[in-house]
Amino acid sequence: MSFFNSTVAGYEGISVEYKPAHEGTHAPLPAWVHISLDGSDAYLCLSIEDARSLADQMPVVMALHEAAVASANKAA
Repeated sequence: MSFFNSTVAGYEGISVEYKPAHEGTHAPLPAWVHISLDGSDAYLCLSIEDARSLADQMPVVMALHEAAVASANKAA
């Protein structure tokens, strides 16, 4: 399961941490990825499966961005 929490008035970068699986108070907790906006209370916790899915999709998203920037630069 993944979840998102946000209270942002500005931020100073991004931090990404791997949290390994561990024994919780009442049950084992799976591994997850914690992504936070530095200088804020905003964070995103991704299951390993969702983190893999995001990683797989990022090259396409970045290529779309680069194409849009290149197109805008040609039009200027």
